[in-house]
Amino acid sequence: MWLDLLRTQVASRGLSTVARELDYSKSAISLVLNGKYNCSTAAIERAVLKAFGSTHCPFEGRELSPAECRYWSTCGRPTTSEWALDHWKACQSCQLNPTAQGANRV
Repeated sequence: MWLDLLRTQVASRGLSTVARELDYSKSAISLVLNGKYNCSTAAIERAVLKAFGSTHCPFEGRELSPAECRYWSTCGRPTTSEWALDHWKACQSCQLNPTAQGANRV
């Protein structure tokens, strides 16, 4: 499952982008994808699932895709609805938001 997720991300977003987000070198990710990585892939598997797997949103109480979570953590202050503003505010201090001050990457 995680390897398919990694392949999909690399195919759609590029090796450099994905490697940077995972904090691994392009060569390490390439070796994993080609089945030639000589070390344990457990740490890379955890990084892939953490970065690209679904995330439970405490505000919405449901699973969000990485793209949805990234949207709320990086979008500007919403002016379209009170709900959107409340969601944005909650996201700005969420422990899952890597851009929030004092947040812990989970």
